[in-house]
Amino acid sequence: MKKLLMMLAFVAGFGLLANAQTKTPLTDQQKADRATKTLQKQLNLTADQATKVNAIYTSRAVQLDSVKMHPGVKGNGKKKKTIAEDTQAKINAVLTPAQQQQFAQWKDMKKQKMQANRKMKKDSTATKM
Repeated sequence: MKKLLMMLAFVAGFGLLANAQTKTPLTDQQKADRATKTLQKQLNLTADQATKVNAIYTSRAVQLDSVKMHPGVKGNGKKKKTIAEDTQAKINAVLTPAQQQQFAQWKDMKKQKMQANRKMKKDSTATKM
């Protein structure tokens, strides 16, 4: 009886692990909503600003998805950079000057964190070898 229960638990656990590996990608609207919520929290956006920012991020997600549909195509990196710069310009146009300053500081902080994480990963892989 114990063996049967252990076998059932093993099969059920294996099934759960197999399902955990398949993650459904976010839709363009979900991506835009997530980014908008983050900005709303960081910059205290008004309802009107949040609506405009959401539309900008939705457009960005659609554009990036179209670029990602063609991996390995020459110039994709430049297209992504252009999309990012265009998005930043549109968002800055919606923000007040004080919010623009907060946004710039927040982006710099995120950039520094990312660079620190990359350095830490690079150092940890170098010590393993």
